[in-house]
Order: sequence, then C-alpha cells, then structure tokens
Amino acid sequence: MADLHIRAMTAPEAAGQRLIAAGQYAWMADLAALLKARLGAEAAKVPTRKVPDFVLRIAGLFDKDLASVTGGLGRKHDFSSAKAQDLLGWRPSRWRTPCSTAPRAWSPTAWSERPLTPGSQAQ
Repeated sequence: MADLHIRAMTAPEAAGQRLIAAGQYAWMADLAALLKARLGAEAAKVPTRKVPDFVLRIAGLFDKDLASVTGGLGRKHDFSSAKAQDLLGWRPSRWRTPCSTAPRAWSPTAWSERPLTPGSQAQ
C-alpha cells in the first residue's frame, strides 16, 4: 500500500483521484491458518477457531461495537484496484506474502534489533 501512496503522490495524473489499494480477498480464518502454517510456534497465540455467525449476531445485541460488523458476516467484499493499476501501473501483492512475513518484522525481537534512527544503535 505504501508503494501506491508514493506513486499517487508523485504522479501528476493521480492528482484529485481516489484510488483503491485492494488485492485478493481473504477470510480471517484463511489468514489465521496461513500464519499458523508459516510461522509455527511464533503463531501460537493466533486464534484459529471459528465462531458461528449466529453467535456473533446474538452477542451484537449486547455489544454495540460488535453489532456494527454483524451486517457483513459471511459476505465476501471484493473491491477493484483496476483504476490504480491502469493509471499508475501499480500491482497489489498477494495476501499470502505480506501476511506471513510482516508478523516477524513487527515482533518485539525484530524491533529491539533495529536502530531507532539512522546511524544510532539499538539498546
């Protein structure tokens, strides 16, 4: 997505345009399974159990935050990034790639090994 932002900010033809940064749709259960498969023990806390939609709808009667998402349960939401692809030559990454590599990059260990600013040393 950062790649699309940079392209949109630097391309005159993108001025005033609304661009969607969307790729292939993925269900949360698919994301969880991918993390478990690729990260092994590092993904031990990733939940993989599925809660039936009707249970979430009932819980939504008592929880306003949950109620706000129950209308979309079980629906696949596809969005098109064709405009961004045609206008700027941008291509979305496959969800399987960033989904399995980003958690390692965001881990506390990874951050403690990085310098805080260019030229400084992590402590």
